[in-house]
Amino acid sequence: MGFDSLPHEIALGIFSRLSITSLMQSRFVCRSWQNLSLDRNLVSLHLSRVAERDPLLIFHSDFPIRNQLCFAELSDTDDGVNAIVKKINIPFSASMPEFIVVGSCNGLLCLRDSLFKSPQNSKSEVSVLGLGGNTWRNLGLVPYYIERRSQGALFTRGRLHWQTRCMYNDRGLIKISFDLSDEKFYRIKGPDFSSVADDRTYHLANLKGCLSAVVYKFGYEELEIWVLKEYNVKESWVRDFKIGANIPESPSTKLHLQQPLRIWRNTYNRVLVRVLCILRNGEILIEYKVGKLALYDVASGRYKDLNFKGMPSIFQTVVHFGSLNQIDLPAKN
Repeated sequence: MGFDSLPHEIALGIFSRLSITSLMQSRFVCRSWQNLSLDRNLVSLHLSRVAERDPLLIFHSDFPIRNQLCFAELSDTDDGVNAIVKKINIPFSASMPEFIVVGSCNGLLCLRDSLFKSPQNSKSEVSVLGLGGNTWRNLGLVPYYIERRSQGALFTRGRLHWQTRCMYNDRGLIKISFDLSDEKFYRIKGPDFSSVADDRTYHLANLKGCLSAVVYKFGYEELEIWVLKEYNVKESWVRDFKIGANIPESPSTKLHLQQPLRIWRNTYNRVLVRVLCILRNGEILIEYKVGKLALYDVASGRYKDLNFKGMPSIFQTVVHFGSLNQIDLPAKN
């Protein structure tokens, strides 16, 4: 009786609103809940409700032990007070002891072997592997460098995005995208955020499903968040936020900056402030000074530190929306 008496569609709707951790725990309650959590329709339904949940935060830690992964759930906390950082098992540590987290998409986390040495070639070649397939399709050369030290691929609205440089023009960074529907590269029009004269730096972010550029201007200590409303229209870049970068300081911050931080040095270069996401309550989650998190309240204009029990000392944060997706490997002949 009770829950088991509900129609199947209503039961799926309830389960689709649970966090991934709660869904995994529900499998051990009873057989009917286990069957419900394995329903293939629940995969797409749960993923469609991403906007209704706050993300998981995955920490790639490089100190004191290198290449450790752990996570904390924002959805089950009140500003991190009750959150506990949990370790993620790394079964591939023997075959890939050094890695970089490239990004997160549809519940899957992408890692890259940082010890792999690609051929010394200034030209970038692209291949595509379809889901469920076992053959790579070569798309040939593209007129852009896909730099190994770039921020990594950012996915939103059916496109992968990079900051990179044009093969024929090395003056400043440009923004490009790879459209998965037609498998073509496009240069994104818009303001030049990397003006050397103004000494600015910027990074790309996926904020509320939109491609965004977070601009940090050295000397002025302020952040601007620009959002791309429409592709191929230069005027569609809109400045949604302009906030002061008066981020909380702590005695350990300066010590962190003096250490050789491989993760941040290789991945983010000069960027010391990163906007990670906008939470459901409208607060902006920011990572700063290599191992600190803060929440920015837009209404009050104030920052507050975000701390979790068991948080590593130095880390790179990856915003991750958990899902029931899995990679179906092709059957071996």
